[in-house]
Amino acid sequence: MPFFCGRKEPFVKKFDELLKKYADFIVRVGVNPQPGQTMIIRCPLEAAPLARLCVRSGFEAGARDVQVDWSDNAISRTRMELGSEEALTDSKPYQLRRYLDYAESEGSVCVLHLIADDPEVYAGLDGAKISRVNAANRKFMAPWREYTMNDRVQWSIAAMPSAPWAKKMFPELDTDAAIEKLWQLIFDVCRVTGGDPVNEWKAHLDRLTSLGEKMNALDLESVHFESANGTDLTVTQQQQEMVLVIGENIKVRRFARYDKGTSVAYVHMGGRIAVLMNLEVGAGFEKNPAVVELGKDLAMQVAALNPQFLDKSEVSEEFIENEKRVRLAQAKEDPKNAKKPDAIIEKIVMGGLSKYYKEICLMQQPFVKDDKSSVEEHVAAVAKELGTTIKVNCYTRFEKGEGIEKRQDDLAAEVAKLVK
Repeated sequence: MPFFCGRKEPFVKKFDELLKKYADFIVRVGVNPQPGQTMIIRCPLEAAPLARLCVRSGFEAGARDVQVDWSDNAISRTRMELGSEEALTDSKPYQLRRYLDYAESEGSVCVLHLIADDPEVYAGLDGAKISRVNAANRKFMAPWREYTMNDRVQWSIAAMPSAPWAKKMFPELDTDAAIEKLWQLIFDVCRVTGGDPVNEWKAHLDRLTSLGEKMNALDLESVHFESANGTDLTVTQQQQEMVLVIGENIKVRRFARYDKGTSVAYVHMGGRIAVLMNLEVGAGFEKNPAVVELGKDLAMQVAALNPQFLDKSEVSEEFIENEKRVRLAQAKEDPKNAKKPDAIIEKIVMGGLSKYYKEICLMQQPFVKDDKSSVEEHVAAVAKELGTTIKVNCYTRFEKGEGIEKRQDDLAAEVAKLVK
């Protein structure tokens, strides 16, 4: 019997059944592989029995392939203790490229992290060295984190009790009893003990979505959370707590909320720019991975190119007339146009204006991942491939410091005041 060294209590006797339910839950609800996707499981050797069940569950869910990346706590400690910092940070391009290749391939990728770590694995080692090595590795994998942290690929983390973790949680129990106790807690919290965790969680998520829609419909100005177990929380209170944590003042300057359609968020450049993209899609396709990926791609384009308008139909005649007037004046001042008739100059300007839409209008811009087609054409192609309809409703772009007036000081005037 895995994990329990031969114990025969009732819990252990039904452990295999519970473990299989847990594996199905973390695969089908947690990481949710889609048909045709590759699923990668990152897993310590201690979690091998759980990983085997997750591999089977992944294939049964429709994954194209399931691969496992193994690790070992003892080996990790030995490498950190005896390996040079240079060697530990000598990451090779293929290590990053493997994940990016899967993410960029047809079908994409999803990742499941199984955690069974020893919380004291690096106890007694050089903390500064550990910090520098981890920082270097995070920096190396930053392009991949752009996918995971912006939800461009599905990923999930699931825990499995290790002996050191269980003993740290329940030091009063012997090792087997501590592991059993921690398993029981995990199974209970994840609704594995009761019966059908996959369908129970899906029903729970549907209920949360419904409650969210109801709250959005109320168009509330503020929310105050209270409960019998002591919850007493407002957004303002949470904001004040964060001010104390980071030591900087925080004010909510503006926000966007779309109560209809499918909204996809994207955060760019470590939080300097963020975009909320809203799409209207056919029923049943709201959470389709291809739709979500499309939303991320469009939001990324808005973050990078900052178009002024969604579509050329939104550009006012007044805006075009102003732009035309400026361009005509510039063209007439250009020595190269000195001998050209006004009619020819105006024709040149109007030709430039037609190309101008490709700069300022998202739908008319060349698509960032395939500049041979426009955003409008790419959206239509994705919709056709899925067999549904997709419309870009709107978007909101946020940029750090945007809209904050910067103080302009006249240094000479300030000096003059001081010497008077």
